Amino acid sequence: MVDSRLDGHPSDVKDAGAEVPNEVEGRGGDEQTLAAVITAFARRRSDAALTLLTAAGVVGSAVVALILPSWWRLLPPLAMAAALGAWGIADRERGAAGARRTVFTGVRIIALAVGVAAALTTALIVLRLALGTWIS
Repeated sequence: MVDSRLDGHPSDVKDAGAEVPNEVEGRGGDEQTLAAVITAFARRRSDAALTLLTAAGVVGSAVVALILPSWWRLLPPLAMAAALGAWGIADRERGAAGARRTVFTGVRIIALAVGVAAALTTALIVLRLALGTWIS
């Protein structure tokens, strides 16, 4: 007997003994790294989406820095968004040759450094907010 809430949606119905594939699992059942998941995310996005992500991160960072400095905790997530967009755009040009390849490789390296620094800063901010004055 099938539960009426399921409505036969493929993700809700399992055959006996059959495994439902996980989107994060790679070939052979090994879990992918965070870097692989982020790379796949960026490569599935359109150029327009990556450009919008980069612009939103840069403009948002500028607004926070110049107009709303008391909201400084938003800077690292906005920097992560800008870095992801810039890295995704530069990643599309990884097959370029000559000076163009050098420029886009530099953009990818800078975007990676900004993204990692912003992610670590965001983690520290979240930990500080979560712990508060517990540790004194």
